[in-house]
Amino acid sequence: MSEAIQNFIKHAYLDKKIERFSAGIVQNTQHEKNAMPTQIFNTYQKIIIRLFDPATLIKSLENIIARNSNEQQMQTILHFLLQPKIQQITQNEEAAKSLQASQEMQTFFTALQTTPPSDTRKRLIENIDKAIGSSAMVVEMQISLFTAMAWGMRNVNPNAQNITQEQLQQTALDMKENMSPQIAQQIWMSMLFAYKNVSDDELKNYLTLNETTEGQRTLSFIRTVYSDMHQHTTKQLQYALEAEFI
Repeated sequence: MSEAIQNFIKHAYLDKKIERFSAGIVQNTQHEKNAMPTQIFNTYQKIIIRLFDPATLIKSLENIIARNSNEQQMQTILHFLLQPKIQQITQNEEAAKSLQASQEMQTFFTALQTTPPSDTRKRLIENIDKAIGSSAMVVEMQISLFTAMAWGMRNVNPNAQNITQEQLQQTALDMKENMSPQIAQQIWMSMLFAYKNVSDDELKNYLTLNETTEGQRTLSFIRTVYSDMHQHTTKQLQYALEAEFI
């Protein structure tokens, strides 16, 4: 793997994103522990842990990047990511997602009850989310994960044994419609906290940079390779679950 790909993953924080995603998936399996027999749960959990191992996901991501880019493209993307303003604010975004920030976040949102953000700031953050595509990507990832698990485990769930692909697709569409506003609100609040020490003018500059041709190409590439990695993994998950339980 080229050094440029390693630097891209680092400066796009995709390694950190994968670590958080993996930990969340594995942790969420515990919610299923009482919903299925112990033997089935243990097999299910082993599949999840194997497929969503961070090192495995990062290797898959590296391969996808290598197949879909060249050295010149990587250098152009890195040029965008390494701009001081992009680095500064993406570092703020990343820091806001750390465990250490949870207590500070609670205090921040308590204070917002008496000093809410201005309409200008609200719109700025909404527009930044649209430019980056965070909410849309999170929704798509959750839907594809749900679909893979539901179809792969359909014989384990007595209420889903006769479900068809068409019915599952409709359920996924209904979920998407219902969860999209909630996900958008969660992303918005995360950004509001991340940008707490960033002025409106700095956010306008950040938005402008992300809306440039170079910015949109970079953000599109990030979304595409990360989504491809996720789709590849959820397909593997569905096949592994079907092999065990169908």
